[in-house]
Order: sequence, then C-alpha cells, then structure tokens
Amino acid sequence: MPKKRDSTQLETDGGAPMSRLFLAMGPEQSEAVVFEALSFRNDASESARSSLNAAIDNNVKMERFRKPSRADASILKDPTLYQLIARSNDKVAGALFRTWVESRPELRGLVEGALADVDIPVDAPDFKSGRFNAKWDVGEFRKAREAVKSAGGKPNEDATSLMMMCLSGKSREVADGPDDLASDMLGGWIREMETLPPDAPEWEETRAFMDIMKELSDRKGEERIEYESERIDESAAALKAEYGDELGYLEVDLSAWTGANAVEKNAAPDAQSLIECLGDLLAKYRPLHPQGTTKAEEEERGPKRDEMEKSILSHVKHWDELEGPPLPPERGGEGAEDLIEPGARMFTEMARISKMETKFNDMRKASDEAAASQKAQEELKRAQESEKDAKAQMERLESDNDDLKRFNADLKSQNDAIADENARLKRANADLEAKVQTQTESSSREATAALEAEVAKLGEDNRRLAQDNEGLRFDKDLLAEESDKLRTDLARSGESEEYWRSAYVAVSAGQSRAAMGLSASGDPDTVNEALDLAQSMFPNELAIALNSKSSKNSPFRKPDETLAALSWLATEYRRRRTTPSESRPDFNKLLKESCPGWFYKPGQTEVTAEQFIEWYTTSVDGKTHRLYHHIGKGNSHDPQNTIRIAFSWDEASQRVIVGFLGLHQRNRRS
Repeated sequence: MPKKRDSTQLETDGGAPMSRLFLAMGPEQSEAVVFEALSFRNDASESARSSLNAAIDNNVKMERFRKPSRADASILKDPTLYQLIARSNDKVAGALFRTWVESRPELRGLVEGALADVDIPVDAPDFKSGRFNAKWDVGEFRKAREAVKSAGGKPNEDATSLMMMCLSGKSREVADGPDDLASDMLGGWIREMETLPPDAPEWEETRAFMDIMKELSDRKGEERIEYESERIDESAAALKAEYGDELGYLEVDLSAWTGANAVEKNAAPDAQSLIECLGDLLAKYRPLHPQGTTKAEEEERGPKRDEMEKSILSHVKHWDELEGPPLPPERGGEGAEDLIEPGARMFTEMARISKMETKFNDMRKASDEAAASQKAQEELKRAQESEKDAKAQMERLESDNDDLKRFNADLKSQNDAIADENARLKRANADLEAKVQTQTESSSREATAALEAEVAKLGEDNRRLAQDNEGLRFDKDLLAEESDKLRTDLARSGESEEYWRSAYVAVSAGQSRAAMGLSASGDPDTVNEALDLAQSMFPNELAIALNSKSSKNSPFRKPDETLAALSWLATEYRRRRTTPSESRPDFNKLLKESCPGWFYKPGQTEVTAEQFIEWYTTSVDGKTHRLYHHIGKGNSHDPQNTIRIAFSWDEASQRVIVGFLGLHQRNRRS
C-alpha cells in the first residue's frame, strides 16, 4: 500500500483524490486491483456495474470499440491504467474501487468487524467524485490494522490497507508509525516525541533537527557504502589467500569480485553472502581435492569431488548475475535517464508507456475532431430552431402592437377629460386664494404680537441656561482638581506600600537573625541560613519542606539573593495569589523587577513530573504537593552560579510550599 511520499503531494485539508493511490501502490498491485474490478463487473451489483461501465465509456478511448466497457478485462486493463496513472482520472478510480470492494466479500467482512471493534465508523468515501472524506490518523490506522490481524486469517497487507481506506472513507498517505520501524531505538524515540505537548520547546527546533538528520543520513550513507565496499574487498582477499591453490586448480579468477563492482550494482549484501557461500563450498571441497591414497578411496571421493567442482563453478557465475534494487536518483537511479540502457526493464516500460501515450493522443485527436464536427451540426440545428422561434415571436409582437394602439386611444380620451377637470379646479382655486388673502391680512397683526412675546420668553430662558452652564463648568474644574489630588495620593500610597513592604522584610530579617543568635545586620552567609531566616521571617506565608532530591547545603554564592527571592514569594507572589485581579499577573516580570537576574517558570509537563515523581513532590502535614512551578537564576551546571527553587501554592492554607532547592530538577533530557 502507500509508501512514504513527499508532503507537498498531500492535500492541505480533507482526503486525497483516489487516482493518487495508483501512483503509490506500485505496478503489481495497481494492475491486480484494476483487473479484479474489471473481471467482477458481471457479478457486481447493478449500481456498481453501471457506474463503472459509464466511467469507462466516458473516459477510456479504445480503437474498434464504440463502448470500451464491452471489451474483455485483459484488453481493457492497460487503457484504464493509463487514465488512472497518466491522467489522474478520479472518477474512473472511484468507480473501480467501489466494484473492487464488492469483489472481496470475505476481506470486507473481516475489515468491517475490526473497525467496529475499535469504534471506527464505516463511512464510505464519495466514489462518484473519486475523493476520500478525510485522512487516517497514524495511531488510529495502526490500531485498526492490528485489530484486523487479530481477527483471524492472513489477509494480504496491501489489500487490507486498501479495504480499510475504502470502508472508512479515509485515505492514508503518511509514513509508517513507530511500531513499524525495525529499530527499537528509533521507534522509542518517535513514541517519546508523540508524548510532548504542542507547546514544548522541542517543536521550535524540528526543522533544524530534520536538516541535521538529513545531512547525517547522507553522510552515513556514503560511509556505509564505503564500509560495505571495503568489507567485500577484505572478504574476497581472505578467500583468495585461504583457497588460492584450489581456485588456481579450478582456473577461477576472482579479480572481478570487488567491492566497487558490487556497490555499482547496488548489491553489496548479496555480494557478501555470495563470498561467504563460496568460502563454505571451498571448505567442503578442500578435503576432496587430493587424489585418494587407494583405488577404493578414489572411487568414493571422485564423484563427490566432481559434484563439488560443478557447484563451485556454477556458484562463481552468480557474481555476474548480481542485481540490486533500483538506485536512488542521486546515485543514478530513477531521474537519471541518461544512465538507462536500452533493453533494461525500466527502459522497456518507459517505451511501452510512451507508445501507449502516443496511441491515446492520436485517438483523442480523432475523437476531438469527430466531436467538433458533431458540435457544429448541433449548433446549426440550434440556429435553425432559434430562427423559427424568432419568427413566431415576431408575429406575437405584431399582435401585441395592435392591442397597444387601441389601449393608447383609450388613454388619450381619458387625458382630455382630466384636462377639462383641471381647468375647473384652477378657477375654483383662484376664488379660494382671494378669500384667504382677505382673512390673512386681519390675522397677521395678532400673530406678530404673539411671536414677539414668545421671543422675549425664549431670551429669558437662554440667559438662565447660560448661568446654569457657568455653574456646571465651575463644578467640573473642582472635580478635575479633586481627581488630580486622588491620583497623587494613590501614587504615594503605592510607593508607601512598597516602602513599608521592604522595611517589613528588612526588620523581619533582623529580628529573625537576632532570634537565631546571629548579628541583626548583614546578609546570610549560606543558602542554609537564608532558608532558616525565610522560614523564621514568614512562618504564616511560607512552608519550607525540602524533598530528598534537594541540596539544602547548596554552594550558591549569593545567599542574600536566595533570601530576597524567598521573601518575594512570601510577599509579592502570595499577595497576588490571594488578591483577585481581572488580568493574570506577569510573575516573571514582577520577579525580575524585585530580584534582577532571576526568572519565573510557570510549570512542568505532566509526563516528566510523573516519570521523576521524587523530584516534583513534597509533603507538608501529611499532604502531598506537586512542585510544578519554580524560580531560579543561572543556566549552567555550576552550583555556585545556578540555583532552582521549586514550589507549590496551597490554596487551603494560603501558603507557598517550597519543596525543592538545588541545581536543576530531573527531566527526560537530563
């Protein structure tokens, strides 16, 4: 079934076109699938048979066949393959796969049962358009394939994979999963990568890693070729040195048995095996080579010697017959056509395809010409029918025109009647205007007096509004001054809070040192002393309970910074955790402002924490706390300059639980 393919050939979304599978399956399976489907048409369902025959008749062209679907499967196979591979005809591919599924009822039942066992629905693809609905997930495909294997029987793996795609509606054009790799080391590495979360930093370096792996693979490939060549030369030289007399007697010349000769044929493993087999034959021949000391011994030894000599000479001829798999393009394989000699299988296949393509091009040209002629006749027929329709439409228009003339005469009569009525209304309107003019002159004086009174009232209202507006502006200025004062007080309050917090930390440190019998001034001398001071200073804010993987006597040479960092956890960090906020605090930024050079990491992956549980847990009052957060300084493996403090927030006691102090917590990379 589908091998590894270039990712640029895959669709960005949805499933792949079905014709693409025939490029991936290889010639043998492609021919088998096409031949099985074509041969099964008479036994297929009416719907499947009709769809396949229609797809063939509409797309496949064959000489002497007006309907190619009537041709025998053996004759129809190659033209159909040409449509699938050279023309990427998805409609033909969909119809073929639909019929092929019906031709394998036992395999279909086995796969349907296995898919049901792993809760994967049977959702057939769109066979009509020739496209799959989606793509298989690597893990799901491996799981389903294992279910088919465990269901019984020994179905062909390629046919099983194709049936799984046709029944599930999902294409599979991805690389094999880690369980398919022969190397346990590489498989385990892939499985470990699958467990990484999507935000793991390793994904940012995958492209660089792939480039490095490709370069390493190419280099090691060249070294491996050179190694195999040298190993063959050494084995051949040892064979000639050990059995020179026997080879000389048999007139066997092994000068062509070189590593370069075997590598050129891409058959180094077979060549090494051939040398080893020849050595075994010569080892058996050596005691038979001398003539027997007695006639009876010679009569027994002679036939065995002859048989061994024939085997050796026959074995020697195999070297010239060595032939490995096709070379990759960079070593002269496919893509290096100038190195393909006439007569080679690849050259013959290319010539056959080229000849077939020429034949189909000629057939297509003739078909296009015939189609063009038929199209012209159809267009002429349509033009004649259009002319007939136009004549009938003209007659209908003339009849409609007579009706319009009669309708227009009626409209003219109505228009004259409207004009007479309009003249009557104009005279009546003139009489009405004369009466209105007389009434208006008497009432205009009264209206003017009323308007003047209204204007005076509006002026008074306007002056009152202006006074109110001036008062509002004055109140606004007072509010602005009050707002500025409040901002100033708020800023001073923040500075005061920071001042008193720092003072509190300093006083607490002095009191704690005095309680411990130490000088009340100065910085702690050791990390151990910093831990004790922090616990004494913040008994209700911190709970220092270091686990067994911690280094309480850490040689970190700045214990004063350790005390400052612990004080930050007990004050700023704890205050942010206990005080609701609309936005999530940036603890890394806050820590850097209080403790320059230190950083805050928000968490560790669940996989790593579970794998190294002793490093990521501690207990306080019988309760286990997971140490997923940490602060620290430095990024080396020097304990004098690097330190990590891992902690957990206990919501119940409102305390910071400090459970690890040391160089680095263990992870899968370390």
